[in-house]
Amino acid sequence: MNGNFSFKRAATIKVPDQFFNPLVTGIKSVDEAWSELGGIVPSQVTFITGNPGAGKTTLTLAIGACLSAKISIAFISLEMSDFQLANQSKKIPGFGGVDVSGDFDQELTMQALRELKPGLVILDSIQKAARKMKDEHGKPLPFDRAQYEIVNMFTTFAKETWTPVFLIGHCDKSGNYKGPSDLLHDVDSHLTVHYDKEMDLRTFGFGKNRFGGVMEDGLFGITRDTVWIGSPYISNVYSDAVIQPTQKFEPSVTQEPTNDIDEPLKAAMINLKNKWDGSSARSLIQLTIEKLKREDPDIAEKSYVKNSQRIKLAFRGNTVAHCFPRSGEIVFGKKTFTKMEIGKIGYAKEQKYIIKHCKDDADLLLWVIIHEWCHLFEGNQHHKNAFFDEVEKKYLWFISRT
Repeated sequence: MNGNFSFKRAATIKVPDQFFNPLVTGIKSVDEAWSELGGIVPSQVTFITGNPGAGKTTLTLAIGACLSAKISIAFISLEMSDFQLANQSKKIPGFGGVDVSGDFDQELTMQALRELKPGLVILDSIQKAARKMKDEHGKPLPFDRAQYEIVNMFTTFAKETWTPVFLIGHCDKSGNYKGPSDLLHDVDSHLTVHYDKEMDLRTFGFGKNRFGGVMEDGLFGITRDTVWIGSPYISNVYSDAVIQPTQKFEPSVTQEPTNDIDEPLKAAMINLKNKWDGSSARSLIQLTIEKLKREDPDIAEKSYVKNSQRIKLAFRGNTVAHCFPRSGEIVFGKKTFTKMEIGKIGYAKEQKYIIKHCKDDADLLLWVIIHEWCHLFEGNQHHKNAFFDEVEKKYLWFISRT
């Protein structure tokens, strides 16, 4: 046995102060997911994977762009052309301040990073960089070995400089990583990005994270004009999203920004009663859910639904509105909503309740939201009379508190 081998007590290990100074994006769902410290931990190496087109690069750049005003961001882009990078700078606020390189060399890249001293490094992608790796004789390294070397290079850099690193990797259409699966053991965290085309819904979530953090899926979206994280439907006053869409809900009633959620909620209802449109419908959905969550802040603990990927519910009737309950909220995935019609939405046993309480389509949408909300709770999974009694009770309670 090596004479230098020894053990030491864990209590004697001193943790440097840098560890407790995470990078905070200001996006609640991102900061709480990346670590229990509430941000991206210095030296944290995050492996980001997902199917083609899921939005791995865009999500990663959006997070980096949130930080670009505080720290320098180094983005090694081996996937996008200069034209595509220029287009990203228009879509993602703050991306114009990111330092970009379109090339990779195992020695020169690391040398340049040590000279630049960025606050965050993003590599897109491991596979493309692996194709450029050479052995000591200048010959291409075997593909799997090259990926191991890249992860080792950036992990060493991260730990020596206290610089967090995002390594983007591609999966095939079946969701399998294109490379050695045990790379996950060499990184601190593994984030998976998922795109549900049926619901037009993008999510991100950690399957492994040595630094703790919330393990539930977060939401984000990509439009032609912008990127959003957290919620696309409402303004910064009520959303944790820093990057907001250019088309935001603007109530027809002129009002000053307020911390009270009831006024914009009432405005959305008024708008829908006057004229049905997708923007007001989505605003009513998100504001209603936000109010329900505030009224019952312990919903995540009481919720029956824990696995957001295994449940989907589609409304019956003349509508394209799809949703599924998550732990603590309801997600409506489609971008637009057709006009809902009383008499065509809801179960047969439910119709008497709808006719009694819903005078127009705006009332019906509110009923449907609360119907799905009630499914989150244990014992409320089946459409029995007792369930509809509970929905009615919650609906009347909500109306009285708004």
